[in-house]
Amino acid sequence: VAALGRACRGRGWLAVAGAALLGSTVFFLVTNAAVAWFTPYYAHTFDGLLTSYAMALPFWRNTLLGDVIYTGILFGAYEAVRKFSIYNLQFSKLVALRLRSGR
Repeated sequence: VAALGRACRGRGWLAVAGAALLGSTVFFLVTNAAVAWFTPYYAHTFDGLLTSYAMALPFWRNTLLGDVIYTGILFGAYEAVRKFSIYNLQFSKLVALRLRSGR
């Protein structure tokens, strides 16, 4: 998941959304495979693995929705603060220059 974050650096919102979806999918596949293979809840066969995935689908939907929503909120807030800070910094520099020049 950390490698996904590094790969998205500077590539825009579409890459970030794709990484969020891919991260959720990898987490779903790995954790449910571990449950199928290392617990007594499912048969230790390919059918048991598929049953584990099928039983977990409702949870995966909620994970995808949560990841997409929270990724949008967090990255959107970051961009808003960054743009506001840049605007505010540029405005402050302009005011300072005008005050120094006496206008």
